[in-house]
Amino acid sequence: MNDFLPSFGPAVSRDAGQPGASFVGRASDPSQIRRHIDRRGLVRFLALAAACAVVAAAALFQIWVRTQVTHEAYRLTRLTNESRALESQRRTLEGELARLKSPPRIESLAREKLGMGPAKAEQILILTEDTRPAKWQRGAAVARR
Repeated sequence: MNDFLPSFGPAVSRDAGQPGASFVGRASDPSQIRRHIDRRGLVRFLALAAACAVVAAAALFQIWVRTQVTHEAYRLTRLTNESRALESQRRTLEGELARLKSPPRIESLAREKLGMGPAKAEQILILTEDTRPAKWQRGAAVARR
């Protein structure tokens, strides 16, 4: 017959012995049968629901992991591009710094903009120990501290 239904013993009719009584009857207490079937059904349902919940949780976790990997890949690409741009800017600024610090450029600016030139003989002072200003004397810097 049906292997899924529980067996509760021989079929008994309430009306056994009466005319027109059926041999296929009900168990002595129909509420026990319903409770037993309800419990089995509930256990199966809960087991199936738990299995579905585990599968769904695993699927959601897999989707979350893939989303995080994609997000981090985009972030890595953006940071790599930013790093390349900053490195290019650093090289450009180093070249500009070298150009600005070049002695010929500084000399040209000093002559043209500031009117400077080589010192004349009368502008050169040679300082000896006697002719040094007091603030340049050896102990003066220590005394001020």
